[in-house]
Amino acid sequence: MALSQPVSLGLLLFFTYQLPACTRGNPIFELDDTSGGSAANSDGFASTSTATLSATATSSPESDAGSGVSLDGTSAGIASCGDRTIDTGEECDDGVDNGADGIGCTVDCRRDYCGNGQRGPAEGCDDGNQLDGDGCTNACALASCGDKHVDPGEKCDDGNRINTDNCLNTCVHAKCGDGFVLDNTEQCDDGDDVDTNECTNGCHFAACGDLILSDGEECDETADSVPSCGELGYGNGETSCSENCELVTACCGDLKVNPSTGEQCDEPRETPYACADIGLVGGGTVFCEACEWVADPAGGDSCCIETGHACSGSSAFPCCVGGCDEGICIQG
Repeated sequence: MALSQPVSLGLLLFFTYQLPACTRGNPIFELDDTSGGSAANSDGFASTSTATLSATATSSPESDAGSGVSLDGTSAGIASCGDRTIDTGEECDDGVDNGADGIGCTVDCRRDYCGNGQRGPAEGCDDGNQLDGDGCTNACALASCGDKHVDPGEKCDDGNRINTDNCLNTCVHAKCGDGFVLDNTEQCDDGDDVDTNECTNGCHFAACGDLILSDGEECDETADSVPSCGELGYGNGETSCSENCELVTACCGDLKVNPSTGEQCDEPRETPYACADIGLVGGGTVFCEACEWVADPAGGDSCCIETGHACSGSSAFPCCVGGCDEGICIQG
């Protein structure tokens, strides 16, 4: 501070010794002779009416430590968070970067920690809460499939890398058709939608009797898997499915004589047979028509069915003089 006023010698001495101890020994006093150099008094000092005192008090660094303000009112370097100097009470100080993502020092000069809402250098995220399943885990890592938390877009998350349990590595529930065999539930899983190959759409191995007409089977115990004689291009008769899923036909035209359906023969119509070839007597020829023997329409000798042999009510063989009685040739 600066003082400039007329003072007496006594006031000057009083002022000097009344200054605070912190400034004593430091004041600088200047006596200004405003009278243009008047004669000194008998004690050697200038006249009190003409002498002015100019005193400037300065302080030493030691006396102002920690105050931050000098006696002239100017700043003396106040310690503060953000000055890039780690001061007492601060854990870090990155200056203007304090509080920025990835820095590691908060706005109040504290070291970053998970959950403060500021992403630190070792964090993938920090949403400032303690909720898992919101995209940022409580460990400040970005949510990902396999972190044991069901996050948005995930159906499950068991935290393992096993694809044969109820939750796949893609965090969706296991199901038949996903290409992975579910433990203790599925026999197979080929990942396709083909029901007739070795692994059905029910994720079990194809087997005769599963009511699915699989590759290599002719039928499989279902009505629609067993075609009729007509659907096969045959005449009258019947079809069935064996226990090995093989089609069994008893149809006229399947080239198999099926007595159970009343067939006498099952041959192409254009093929003539001698009587002896079919177990008859006589010197003529016969044909198979609609699975029954018929005489040669061209005439000539015909065949005879001997008594006791099978015959048909429509048989044209005249030698069966007694006719057919319940399919047997009787003597007339």
